[in-house]
Amino acid sequence: MFSSRIFASALLIAAGLALFLPGLGSCPLWDVDEAHNAECAREMYDSGNWVVPTFNFVLRTDKPALLYWVMMSWYGLLGVTEFAARFGSVLSGLGTMLATCELGRRMFDPKTGLLAGIVLGSCVMFMVSSRAATPDALLILGVTVTMLVFWMSYSSGSRWWFLGCGASMALAVLAKGAVGLVLPILIMAGFLLWERRLRLLWDRRLLWGAVLFALLAVPWYVAVGVETKGAFIRGFFLKHHLERFQQPMEGHAGSVLFHPLVFLVTFAPWSAFLGLTIWSATGRRMSEVSADSLSSANTDKPGTSVAAYRVLWCWIGVWFVFFSLAGTKLPNYTLPAFPAFAILTARFLTRWADGQMKLPRIWMILGFSICSLIGVSVAGAMIVASGVVPQILEEGRSFPELLWLAPWGLILAVTAMVAVLLSSRELRWPAVVAVCLGAVMTLGGLAAWGPQRVARHRAPFDLAQAMLHHQAEREVEIACLGFYQPSLVWYTQREVKRLDEPRAAIDHLHSVKQTYLVTPRRLWEQLAGRVKTPTAIVGAAWDFMANEEIVLITNRPLRDSHEPDRSLRGTSLADSNEPLR
Repeated sequence: MFSSRIFASALLIAAGLALFLPGLGSCPLWDVDEAHNAECAREMYDSGNWVVPTFNFVLRTDKPALLYWVMMSWYGLLGVTEFAARFGSVLSGLGTMLATCELGRRMFDPKTGLLAGIVLGSCVMFMVSSRAATPDALLILGVTVTMLVFWMSYSSGSRWWFLGCGASMALAVLAKGAVGLVLPILIMAGFLLWERRLRLLWDRRLLWGAVLFALLAVPWYVAVGVETKGAFIRGFFLKHHLERFQQPMEGHAGSVLFHPLVFLVTFAPWSAFLGLTIWSATGRRMSEVSADSLSSANTDKPGTSVAAYRVLWCWIGVWFVFFSLAGTKLPNYTLPAFPAFAILTARFLTRWADGQMKLPRIWMILGFSICSLIGVSVAGAMIVASGVVPQILEEGRSFPELLWLAPWGLILAVTAMVAVLLSSRELRWPAVVAVCLGAVMTLGGLAAWGPQRVARHRAPFDLAQAMLHHQAEREVEIACLGFYQPSLVWYTQREVKRLDEPRAAIDHLHSVKQTYLVTPRRLWEQLAGRVKTPTAIVGAAWDFMANEEIVLITNRPLRDSHEPDRSLRGTSLADSNEPLR
């Protein structure tokens, strides 16, 4: 059963869909990244321009085009919705799980591959990226496929991996830029240097791979450079590559320990076995693994499993060292190394469950117990976030709806304790399966219902819906003072001006056109007496990120306007997702 690729693929797809799909379209877009990306794709889709990305109808140089193309394709099939904006990431996440499974299978054995796919899909950060309208899922898929193609060729003695790697790296570069090319090359070169086979790179077929890469990746960069007269190229490579590496941008700084420490949280719950995984995959134990796997049908020569470990460590090392040295640090930067960690973790658990490793029983009991504590911590976090203990959270930043999600954390806690009991009785595979079930159920449940509960405490969607119900004229102007979120552009589907001073807001409301002003109530109370034209508050919503009430002002008050209009508080996308006309 474990040796069947069909069975493994079906199980991974089922687990992935349970983790990534539920509630995908029921939560408004998150600021900042999701809203920027989805709106950029919408503007390109509406204009029919597949080359130049814009946000708020101005050139956007943050990301290349692949993510936008994927979103635009799903917009055409499913409509311009949150679900369509995120669905490409779901498919990319599933593809990465399958590629990780195949890589683990070819490096070690079918059980390791299947477990690696499940471990990857059920770790926190990968699950989040596979549900988000961001390019991370596409980048991870491109990098993982690159390493799969490389390993398939290297382990079989083939030299045609240049072509496959050229194609997959081209997609990674179109997804997120130069890291999709530079870092995989460093991984492969570092591994070949470790293996003392660097001469394999001196092959005329390398030219064919470079040509294929250029044919796939370069044309769009040339086209966007020409159409923007070099503005995109300068902004993307100089600002979002060079400057981000040299210095912290947008306040995202951190020490060289940032990514290792963040990894403990983002790889949860499987980071509970991190120490044991590292111990089992270093030094003399790699040779032991090689000897164990010589009888495998997937290993045709001594040392193959040692080489597999070396590839995985080069993969992890290059990604973590590179971004630890970078000035700008974000938790998602090391995500493309997660498949390597998943394979290492799965290999350790598989060898333990098969009885190939001699460990003191207390070590695995400790690992499963840490898993249980992670589940308890999740439940505790839901309780704290609900505001049950008011002294912990700042007033206005609690989410009472999260209280009933606390039991989902206890699912992992209970299944991990069951694993403790099973492992103490030497029922090793049932113990591993119990934790897998607990991880999938816990993360799947939290992802399905948690984000939409939190999103109810954000203002942009409610205010855009209030604008939709109030709008009386076809042409309107929208501006923000003291509060701005990119999702306002997506939900209004119009240009949203950012005002820097009260005088500009007053002038905006004095316009002969129908205008709207989005601003905190405290600022409006200071401005209201200085506005000479009739105005009204037609929408109001609390925003937990700003930690204050945001109001929607118009210079076209209706006769029945009242202050404040709160009729739309709590409106969900399931109730109304109609864009402004």
